Amino acid sequence: MKVLRHVASYASVERVFSTAGDVLRARRSSLDEVNFEKLVLLKENIDLLEEKMSQEDMEEEEEEDDL
Repeated sequence: MKVLRHVASYASVERVFSTAGDVLRARRSSLDEVNFEKLVLLKENIDLLEEKMSQEDMEEEEEEDDL
């Protein structure tokens, strides 16, 4: 039995390609592949990073309050 698989939504893929296009402009055409991938990854996940950092800040403040 063959099962055909398809992506339920292409929106996330299109968003990544759009981000990659933003990162790789003419002025950044000299980026090597590794740095390009890192910048795209960071840009796509900046919200998660900011959320994680704010949680850590809150935990630090709670620890200081406990002292």
